[in-house]
Amino acid sequence: MSFLYKYNNDNFLTDVYRNNEKIVHISKINDTLIEINYFWNENGNIINAILRANVKGNRIYKLYEYNKIRDEIISAKYEYIYEGNDLIRCYNNIIIHEISNYNQYNFKYKNNNMTSIDVTYYFYPFFGIPEYRENTVKAEYTDIPYNKYIRFQNTLDFDLISFKGNKYGAPIEPLYVLGINGYYCNVPNKNLVKNFEKVTPWGTIYKSFDYNYQVENNLVVKMNGSDEHNYFKLIWE
Repeated sequence: MSFLYKYNNDNFLTDVYRNNEKIVHISKINDTLIEINYFWNENGNIINAILRANVKGNRIYKLYEYNKIRDEIISAKYEYIYEGNDLIRCYNNIIIHEISNYNQYNFKYKNNNMTSIDVTYYFYPFFGIPEYRENTVKAEYTDIPYNKYIRFQNTLDFDLISFKGNKYGAPIEPLYVLGINGYYCNVPNKNLVKNFEKVTPWGTIYKSFDYNYQVENNLVVKMNGSDEHNYFKLIWE
């Protein structure tokens, strides 16, 4: 599987191709609105999803799935709250895949890397009453400098609840393509991620990913992850 990125004359990422098939188109509607149009083949079915990001300067304030025909938000409305230049909360109060009142907060940093996030939400089982849940996402880092073109580096995205345009549904995650174009919610880390862990309040690790990188001439040329979808070779031009 291969990915190809194309840019306009302003060095703005506009299109992503997978195996020579366009799967993402990114457009700047105006100075405060970015649109990400996904279209990909899922077992013979063509799936389309439009995401929009409200931005101010280079910061993302809202990220949501959008119905262009009805001109309305249809799901997965994430809002990012700041105090000054610091991200203090990400939340979504729409029920998505049996989860609602999703919050990320209490962001912790070390050496200019985000190392910990607290997460709370309500889980709605098929039968029964909603269950309040909480966990912590933890991250460790390599000594390799951060590069916005390397995927799966956003600590927030690791625990982002599923909707069509993120890495659990579509072939490439929205915070990643927005980051390539200079838009972000949390300030980019100083280094590349070594591992992610999702930990319960009683210390049980129930989700984790590890990453290894091969560096040549100060550039990452290969990335290996513990998940089969996290293997990449990078060609720089």
